Amino acid sequence: MLFVDNDLGKKGNDGPFIVYIDEDLKSVVKTNTDLMTDTINIDKTSLQQLAIRFLSYNVKSLKVDANGNVFIGLLNNERPDLVRFSDEKHRTVYYKQGWAKVKGNWYKTEE
Repeated sequence: MLFVDNDLGKKGNDGPFIVYIDEDLKSVVKTNTDLMTDTINIDKTSLQQLAIRFLSYNVKSLKVDANGNVFIGLLNNERPDLVRFSDEKHRTVYYKQGWAKVKGNWYKTEE
C-alpha cells in the first residue's frame, strides 16, 4: 500500500490517494480516494504509474517539502536516512546532530 500525497501545505493538498499494489506482479490491485477532498480533478492513471515506479527504487519513503528539501527513507525507520537541503538555512536543530555530510547539501544519518 502506498500513499501518494501532495503535502505542501493546505492549499492544493487534496489528501492522500491510496494505491494497493501486488509487488510480485508490479500491478495495481485497487485504489482508494476516501481520504481525498477532491476526487474529480486527479489523474489516477499517472498516480498509479508513479506508485509502481516508486516500488522499483527500493525506497521506503520519499518526501519533498515546500522549501524543496528532500527526505529519503531507505529503512523502515521514521527518521529519514538521507536528506538534501535546498539551502543550509533549512537545516534545523534536529538535523545538526547525528548527521554526516555526504556532498554539497546532502546528509546521511551517522552510524
